[in-house]
Amino acid sequence: MNIPQIQLHQQYAKLGMESERATITIRQPRAIVKQETIPAQLDIRNRRGTLEIDQEAAWAAYALDSPLRLNDRVYGQMRQVFLEGLARIVEKGNRMAAIHLGGNAIADIARDQAFDHPKVAVAGPASTLHVKLRYQANKPDVTYIPGKVRYDVRTFQPEFGYIPGKLDIYVRQRNVLEIIPPRIDFTL
Repeated sequence: MNIPQIQLHQQYAKLGMESERATITIRQPRAIVKQETIPAQLDIRNRRGTLEIDQEAAWAAYALDSPLRLNDRVYGQMRQVFLEGLARIVEKGNRMAAIHLGGNAIADIARDQAFDHPKVAVAGPASTLHVKLRYQANKPDVTYIPGKVRYDVRTFQPEFGYIPGKLDIYVRQRNVLEIIPPRIDFTL
């Protein structure tokens, strides 16, 4: 005896998937930088120094003083010249009074007097330190203005781009369940 059997045929569903990735773009234009430099300023003004030369003592040593100073110098020596002249007169008187010593006192005095003149210093004393120099330097006037650097920066916002991705899910094959019933023979 044959037992009728049911036949089952099953086919599974098949799904298909296709995807594309999403893309993101980020772009940022470069910043524009403008730079301006203001240079530093330095101003130096130098005033000339003063040089003083005092050579009056040198001119006095050469007897080339001004007439007023020359007269002052000669006049300042007159007292001494007077005292020396008075002393010579006294000495000549004493020589003439010494007749007992013999000799010709008047002839001797006349001979000495021919070459004897009062000693008046017309020129000043000689020295290596007659010329005096005095220099006075002046400080320079310095004005300084510092320099500057100015920046002008123009920035741009970043630009974003987005292309969404895709995901397609589809049925490539449907599921199938086929039931085949047995053959039944009713002819009996």
